[in-house]
Amino acid sequence: GVSRETLVDLARKLGAARAPVFKVGIGLGRHSHGAASVRAICCLAGVLGAYEKLGGGVLYDAGCEFKPNLDAVKRPDWLERPARWLNMTDLGTALTEWQDPPVKLLYVHGSNPAATAPLQARVHAGLARDDLFTVVHERFLTDTARFADLVLPATTFVESSDLYKSYGHLYFQYAKRAMEPPGECRANLDLVQALGMALGFKDPWFDRSVEELVREV
Repeated sequence: GVSRETLVDLARKLGAARAPVFKVGIGLGRHSHGAASVRAICCLAGVLGAYEKLGGGVLYDAGCEFKPNLDAVKRPDWLERPARWLNMTDLGTALTEWQDPPVKLLYVHGSNPAATAPLQARVHAGLARDDLFTVVHERFLTDTARFADLVLPATTFVESSDLYKSYGHLYFQYAKRAMEPPGECRANLDLVQALGMALGFKDPWFDRSVEELVREV
């Protein structure tokens, strides 16, 4: 539905730009031809020579607009020894191949790897292991939750206070919860703090409120 005149005008403006930059929003990729659309934009920037010009190119979500102090939440100072880590796209490999030692406990929150992680057959095989204890903290009975030994009810975003960064604009926002969580639903922070106290940890961190941690972050 875009007119020929509009397309020609856009092409001329792009061609004349000193350092054309395309800001690609996350919504663009969330349809059946999303990958092709983003690829086309990347190619267009290449044709324009945008990548070799300072300030030009394609920006998706650099994640560098905000500098929160995440150590206040992650607490790296508590690590007694280096921990293994992996990119979640390698979950299938970790669940089926790691042997020194193998993964025996999987705690999943804010994700649905049975439906989204690569090498899906391997992910499913790993989740189906009899010797893997899987806990899923969720709001819905997702594909991953169906593999779980234990499903814990989570809150929705309107039932828990939190910090929100954007996918494009330059605001870092704090949003208070709009309603109390129903039933036994808990936010991630509440669950981790309660688990820590049940395990006997005495650090004051386990009593801190969302508001206190927000100020530290």
